[in-house]
Amino acid sequence: MNAQENTVRDQEVAYRRLGIVGRVTYGYRDKYLAEVNAGYNGSENFAPGNRFGFFPSASVGWVFTEEDWFKSNKVLDYMKLRASYGMVGNDNIGGERFFYESRWGGGGDAKFGINKGGTGNGGGLKEVRNGNPGLTWETAHKFNFGFDVVDELANKYPDKPAMIHLDKHKVERHFTFKQMKVESARTANYFKSLGIKKGDRVMLVLKRHYQFWFAMLGLNKLGAVAIPATNQLQEHDFSYRFKAAFLGTSLTRRRNR
Repeated sequence: MNAQENTVRDQEVAYRRLGIVGRVTYGYRDKYLAEVNAGYNGSENFAPGNRFGFFPSASVGWVFTEEDWFKSNKVLDYMKLRASYGMVGNDNIGGERFFYESRWGGGGDAKFGINKGGTGNGGGLKEVRNGNPGLTWETAHKFNFGFDVVDELANKYPDKPAMIHLDKHKVERHFTFKQMKVESARTANYFKSLGIKKGDRVMLVLKRHYQFWFAMLGLNKLGAVAIPATNQLQEHDFSYRFKAAFLGTSLTRRRNR
């Protein structure tokens, strides 16, 4: 089978994956929380014997504001500490399929024999891909630790005032916890589309804009590190900070006045 026929076959054969997922959750008095997840996934990209992978994860949470010794405080209504650890798998192997199979294709002419017209030539074959039957899932271990305040307050008190923003024209904008949750989630999705991910250092240059707080929360949701900066920075200032703080991205907002 030549390389072109291989490509046609790949396009005609339906993609096949199989996954079984399970989850167990536990909560005690909305104070102590635990969750265990497990996935057993199979992919066509690997040979039998390496086709399936098991990917477990677990998380715990503690809403310490529900503790009796904390309820007397008048500053904080809700805060949850959370931590999670798990293993994830990836079967994406560069867009090609059936990498465990060897493939053959055209390899030019091979000379053989003598015919009435002289030397005869015949089409040759060559191995264009050496199959790897030992190929299996790429795995990574993930750990996350953080605290939830805004989103949980949005669930508990969606219409409760969360922020009042006053711009330079003395115009007030009022935001509830629900609005903060929705807008920060939308901002996080936008940042994710830009390639920003967990652990990235991102400099924020958003002078007196309420979007600054959406950006701060959105980066926190992605696990990125937000570094606020003044809008008075010059080009050489940006260059210095990028090198000194190992920054990967800067976010600014500019308008022509």
